[in-house]
Amino acid sequence: MDAPEPVVDAFIDVLSAQQEKETLQNQAQKYRDGVLPMAQGQAEKMVKDAEAYKEAVITKAKGEAAQFTSITKQYERAEDVTKKRMYLETMEDILSGMNKIIVDGNAGNGVMPYLPLKELKPSEPTKQEESR
Repeated sequence: MDAPEPVVDAFIDVLSAQQEKETLQNQAQKYRDGVLPMAQGQAEKMVKDAEAYKEAVITKAKGEAAQFTSITKQYERAEDVTKKRMYLETMEDILSGMNKIIVDGNAGNGVMPYLPLKELKPSEPTKQEESR
């Protein structure tokens, strides 16, 4: 006995839908199998990077705290000397990139108090030096 044509068409549609469902499930599984390990790897890398950053920040903070403690002890021993040294170190950092020479006009009685003197000499020999 043969089934009526509308029933056969519906049966074929059901079989097609089941096959399509299996195909889509297989594709989704394949995608998950590819994406999940990659996402887990990225997550692990982010966690490790965060831990490394945390350690770097802690280490830096401990170093700065130790430096502050050291400076505090020096300050307690010699307040004026420490203030002057800190001022000079700060000015050296600030002015290190400048191509200018700053001279205290009150110091030296007309003599420029600047060392090293080699930096004041011209780098190219003058005509008099070349003729010698």
